Amino acid sequence: MPLMIHSRRWSLALLCVLSGLVASTRAADAPDFQKDVLPVFRKYCNGCHNASDREAGLVLEDYRRSLAGTAEGAVIQPGDSAKSKLWQVIAGQAEPQMPPEDAPQLPDEAKALIKAWIDAGAPAPAGGAAMAGLVTPHVPVTGPVREPVAALAVDPQGRFLAVARPNAVEILKAADRSPVTVLNGHSGAIADVRFSSSGDRLIVAAGEPGLFGEATVWSTADWTRQRVINGHRDALYAASFSPDGSLVATASYDREGRVWDAVSGEPKVDILGHNDAIYGLSFHPSGKWLATASGDRTVKLWDIATGERLDTFSQPAKEQYHVSFSPDGKLVAAGGVDNRIRVWDISSSAKEGTNPIRVARFAHEGPILRVAFSPDGRLLVSCSEERRVKIWETRTFTQVAMLERQPDWPGAVAFSADGKTLFIGRMDGSLGHYDVNPKWADSVTNLVPIDEVPAVTLQTSPPMEGETAEVE
Repeated sequence: MPLMIHSRRWSLALLCVLSGLVASTRAADAPDFQKDVLPVFRKYCNGCHNASDREAGLVLEDYRRSLAGTAEGAVIQPGDSAKSKLWQVIAGQAEPQMPPEDAPQLPDEAKALIKAWIDAGAPAPAGGAAMAGLVTPHVPVTGPVREPVAALAVDPQGRFLAVARPNAVEILKAADRSPVTVLNGHSGAIADVRFSSSGDRLIVAAGEPGLFGEATVWSTADWTRQRVINGHRDALYAASFSPDGSLVATASYDREGRVWDAVSGEPKVDILGHNDAIYGLSFHPSGKWLATASGDRTVKLWDIATGERLDTFSQPAKEQYHVSFSPDGKLVAAGGVDNRIRVWDISSSAKEGTNPIRVARFAHEGPILRVAFSPDGRLLVSCSEERRVKIWETRTFTQVAMLERQPDWPGAVAFSADGKTLFIGRMDGSLGHYDVNPKWADSVTNLVPIDEVPAVTLQTSPPMEGETAEVE
């Protein structure tokens, strides 16, 4: 059945879209969705046509869902405005006529703009990057600027260490931390970075708060940008390749996750069901399931093929910041604001009721920022706002080592590909590395002090005043 909307509310919403469009067009270029169209949707229409309300089943919050239309069908036929329901109601060729007779009529130049965009093929945002954003005054910097380390990733082949800072990703040689290149041009602050399992690509999660999320895929062969993936309504907090590299999963502050085709960038599955921001995600080694950690105080398991929720772990008392599957896929660990590490056993089906909790351990005196398994799965590292990094063996999840107190929050951790080195990135911008004692994995004593291994620091900002190294 063709799209038939009889509510005055829907009509007024479309009128708002069209009457707010920029009146002028570029002679040579088609109007850009992100720059010219989406800001108007956000300002006038998303109050009704958003992912929560879905007035008339239409969501106009991003390019993908605008073209998706409703359950009745697409409202835009790229390249053919005459067959587009959106244009038909604007031109008075279909009901309900837009705008209604008792409302101000749409100017001819605004009609021409929307028609031009559709007839040009309703193109995606130029370059795949979101161009709309907030315009803010420039505030001169008067002191040293710290570039915190937001995330770390190690190439599985052992060649590279990616150091994500808010405005760029530094690529270093993993062996000696010497510089290779710097990746720039991301929109908004960078929150996460991860390599594909083959090491041929790197994905960077970023985006503008309240506007859009952006995942950028880079080739590690020549460090060229392969693809930019947009679609979320808020900044991304995490992004990852599936184990076989064919898919990309993203998690956003907009409470949604999404799975994409890694080559085409086309969306495959929506991950819907969290009631707060999704801060972390992890693929199961089989590639069949995804784990997500959220501000709604849960960790959830999802079927990647269908987007079906398989299980919800509701034991946490506060927000969960990070989640990680063990390399063998038998365990999933998470940590967050309640200062506890929790570990669940994962069954062969991962379905609800078959994944019992194994460990709930009070681990830190402050919120846990990250948890990560060693490549062989025999160790788990956790880091906290209390500036502590702890090592746990994974048979009984007993603490076997505690590193010296860090000079600032250790917000990023990563094991080297061979598991012999632990890299730590801090909020003050420094980068350290520690030798991993192989005896830790065999120890089940209450505490094995770490050998005194000095941190090698990549100093991009002055150290915190009054801080001294402390080894316990």
